[in-house]
Amino acid sequence: MKNTFTSTQNTSTADQHASNVMYVVKISLFTVIALLIFVLKGSCADSTHVTAKNAVYVQFAGVGNYHSINFERVFSQSRNLNYSYSVGYSPANKSVSVPVSLNAFTTGRQHHFEMSLTVIPHVEKHLYSTKEDLDKQLYIKPSIGYRYQKTNSGLFVKAGVGPQIFMDPPSYDVWAFTPKLIAPSAQVAVGISF
Repeated sequence: MKNTFTSTQNTSTADQHASNVMYVVKISLFTVIALLIFVLKGSCADSTHVTAKNAVYVQFAGVGNYHSINFERVFSQSRNLNYSYSVGYSPANKSVSVPVSLNAFTTGRQHHFEMSLTVIPHVEKHLYSTKEDLDKQLYIKPSIGYRYQKTNSGLFVKAGVGPQIFMDPPSYDVWAFTPKLIAPSAQVAVGISF
């Protein structure tokens, strides 16, 4: 009798996990499709391309990655969009984060609409009387926002807002996570492009 209950409970937990994952996937997919339609309609865009393809900036954000130093590189340009990636580093007292993002922003002289998808692996160190434990977490942040960047080098500013998906798997099984939609986050970044 006990084994039947445990088996039913495990199946119920697996079904709930699958349902949560599908919910997060549906929200993310809907957001990305809506943003692509908006951007591809040509909003805020002319055919002027960015010639300053690198940027270094400091970003301040909500939950998941309070501050970070980042490098960004424009790797592709089309008629209406510029595509870039960025990698950052965020040390804290007993934790470290490494935000990695993929961005798309409109072409134009200096004012741009931007959408991005950021993945932030986050590791926290916990000290116990007999041992040390590393808590591994993951934040996923799709966002939309505004970007100020001239076509040539100079001041670089961007701001965005979006939902956050949080995953904190147990140490004994990194695949046994339940994605949680947590409070939206806003971020602001200031730096230079060159």
